[in-house]
Amino acid sequence: MSGLGMLLCLAVGYSFAVQPAWQFALVLLAAVVLSAVFGAKRHTVYALLFLLLVWFAGQYCLSIATGPHDGGSDRDEAVEIASRALLRGENPWAQSTGVSGEITTGPASVLIGVPFVLADGDIDLLRFAFWCSFFGCLLWGDLSRRNQSFVGLGLLFLTGILGFHHTMHWSLEELYFGYLILFGAWVAYGVGALSSMGALAGVALMVRLAYAFPVFGLLVWWVIRDRPSPGLLGRFFGGILVGVAGTVVPILLAVGTDVLGRNPFVRASGMLVEPLPSSNLLFEGINTVSEAAGSLGGLLRATLVCGAVGGIAWLLRDRSPSHPFWHIAWASFGGMLLISGFGKAQDYTLFFAIPAFLAVSHSQYGLQLPMEGRD
Repeated sequence: MSGLGMLLCLAVGYSFAVQPAWQFALVLLAAVVLSAVFGAKRHTVYALLFLLLVWFAGQYCLSIATGPHDGGSDRDEAVEIASRALLRGENPWAQSTGVSGEITTGPASVLIGVPFVLADGDIDLLRFAFWCSFFGCLLWGDLSRRNQSFVGLGLLFLTGILGFHHTMHWSLEELYFGYLILFGAWVAYGVGALSSMGALAGVALMVRLAYAFPVFGLLVWWVIRDRPSPGLLGRFFGGILVGVAGTVVPILLAVGTDVLGRNPFVRASGMLVEPLPSSNLLFEGINTVSEAAGSLGGLLRATLVCGAVGGIAWLLRDRSPSHPFWHIAWASFGGMLLISGFGKAQDYTLFFAIPAFLAVSHSQYGLQLPMEGRD
């Protein structure tokens, strides 16, 4: 185990040791450390760490997050309320929650939540399954690239850095369902199923409008890397239409055309013209330009993000990675920065952190920092 890994173990171990509820986690962490130090097979170390991560996520999703504070956040309740409304044949977005009132959950998340609400009345198991799938994606990246990233990323997750604990504590996972869908889109690309790749990208767009930027990052990566023909582009965009239709049509059939006027995308589009917080000169300058542009201010900000992502990707085209997750992470970062200014920062940091974790796990060097030049 590297020095950084041991430092992270000490940090995580300290946080477990001072809380009686985490004693089993401390035992598992000790098993991970001892197996690594005494030369156990890599798969043994990974299995123990995976068990620790799953147990940790289970404690949060199935116990801690359902505590007295749960009423202070309504991301999970919004999915549950919207899913129940859909099952009754009512417009999910005509309902309200007890905190923010307005439901901004996208149609894809509502449909994903329906079977869990039917089976258990809530989406706690769905949230838990999300994290287990995320850990599986990280582990797969390490095993396929042999970059020894899983231990470092797993320990970083356990420290709570970048808002992972905050997200689980306040049940905010619904914000990030789209990233596992985009992971599936990349898998579809890997087997040459470009229509499926597009369909999954279309479903991700229906999680919430903010996924327009990650989907753009995926598209830029593919176009610059492969320079696809018009026919292949047609298959991709045709797939997007199928994915969007496959998400929207069932809701239209169940609810009716009322959803065309009352849906989360109407509210989200208004965010493009909301001023950014005046916390730095960049935001103040963007606000000034947006105000001068009037109704086109939101489009201008979105164009800035897409132009920056596309320009950087083009400059680095000769070193384009074999996966799209760095492009997705930068597009997500730029989108959240210029559209919302990262209001409620901890609520949204995983918009770039989750694809960044996926990028590290599926990259050649993992968490290493290869240096060029001489000492």
